[in-house]
Amino acid sequence: MHPFILKVKKYIDKYQLIQRGDRLLLACSGGADSVAAVLTFHGLKKLYNLQLGIVHTDHQLRGAESAEDMHFVEQLAIRLDISFYGTTLEVPSRVEAEGGNVQVICREERYAYFDTVMKQENFDKLVFGHHADDQIETIIMSLVRGTLASSLTGIPITRPFSNGSIIRPFLCVTKDEILDYVQFQKQAFRHDPSNDKHTYTRNRLRHTVVPLLRQENVHVSDSIRTFVEKQQQDDHFLQTLAKEKFDQLVTVKSESSFFMDSKQFREIPVALQRRVILILLKYLYDSSSALLNNRL
Repeated sequence: MHPFILKVKKYIDKYQLIQRGDRLLLACSGGADSVAAVLTFHGLKKLYNLQLGIVHTDHQLRGAESAEDMHFVEQLAIRLDISFYGTTLEVPSRVEAEGGNVQVICREERYAYFDTVMKQENFDKLVFGHHADDQIETIIMSLVRGTLASSLTGIPITRPFSNGSIIRPFLCVTKDEILDYVQFQKQAFRHDPSNDKHTYTRNRLRHTVVPLLRQENVHVSDSIRTFVEKQQQDDHFLQTLAKEKFDQLVTVKSESSFFMDSKQFREIPVALQRRVILILLKYLYDSSSALLNNRL
């Protein structure tokens, strides 16, 4: 087994990200990360008795180039004998009609299609190729912008989605490791030129700040991963305590009517106060779930 796949497998087993017989839907843009994820799970298919599918969306923002991305991914699926699910999303028309943030609209449309495929085809898990460098960027962005979340928990390893869950088995590997593996497999991939532009904060951090951090510590991705995993474990524990306190302190009368014991609320630790308030907001506003979870 190639060392790259072995490393990912150990991470999968450590966090029990998949079980034997799982039906996995692999989100593939055609870029190196998601293509490597496809190759990895194709290699692990027999070991875990997996059933695989590949899903791709064309946001129609780069014309013929994005259409070529879909063709590339579909051909990859055919070559590997994996079921392919692809669609063209009406992002430009929605942006024109509604305005708003293009990236947010792309995400909403993309996840809506993922949800549809998950349910229609009975997939258990949606697999993304987010990696250790993405985690570094996410943590730095949260620090720079400030965050309304209770703690700095970064990209979650797994979270509920649709009729199953999202898993990110590549959070243990770096971009360089991914590129080395794809090169070893002699596998082509697509490049999105928008990733090179400094228009977006994440790109600026990727091309300027992260290389500086790596100069200071070549193992910075491992350090950040360990930090985030501890933060996530601590946050899970505190969220459990906060839910218990919420049930004790808050009486729900209706969807928009709540009563809280303010005297007892002031007596609990501030860390729990913050989380109780966020749980209350989640009940009041559907959109406030973003406060409790990065929704990545």
